[in-house]
Amino acid sequence: MKKFIALLLAAMLMLTAVSAFAESEKDTIPYDESMHFAVVYPEGYEVTVDVDEGYVLCYMLAADESAVNMLMIVAPDNELEDIATINDLSEEEKAELAEGLIEDLYNPTWEIRTTGLGTEVIVIDEQGAEDDLVTLTALYHGYVVTMYLGHNDGSTVTEEDIALGLQFFTDMDFVSTVE
Repeated sequence: MKKFIALLLAAMLMLTAVSAFAESEKDTIPYDESMHFAVVYPEGYEVTVDVDEGYVLCYMLAADESAVNMLMIVAPDNELEDIATINDLSEEEKAELAEGLIEDLYNPTWEIRTTGLGTEVIVIDEQGAEDDLVTLTALYHGYVVTMYLGHNDGSTVTEEDIALGLQFFTDMDFVSTVE
C-alpha cells in the first residue's frame, strides 16, 4: 500500500511538472534571417505580429475588457549595438537614456525595475495624462524593446499590469539563427 501511495504521489508530481512545462511553451516571432524571438504570450490575449524591415510590432489585446492591453515594438539602435542590456550602463547613462525616452511625455516619472532574470527595464509612467499609459523599455544586444501598457477605457495601469509586462520580458529570448 505504501508503494502504491508513493507511486501515485510521484505520478502526480510528474503530471504537474509536465503541465507547467506545456503552459510555458514559447512561440516564435521571426525578425530576419539571422534572429527570432521566443516569447510566451499571456493567456486570454489575441496576438497580432507585424514584422517589417527593421522592426517588429506585436499587439496583445486582452479578451477581458478590464485587463491591460500591450503593444511591443522591437527595433535595432546602432548607437546601442555594443550594449547587451541596461544593466551594462552606468547610473549616469541609465538616467540619460531614460531622460531621452521621456522628453516628449506629459508629466512623466521613471524608475528602473528588474525582470525575474535580473535584466533591468526602464518603467515610465505618464502621470496626469488623459489616458494612463506605462512604458517598459529594455535593451537586448543593440535592440530596443519597448512595451506600452494601457487600458481601453483609460483607467490606471496597476502594479499587476506592470508585473505582467515584466514577466513577458523575463520569458522573452533573442535567438540567433546564424551558425
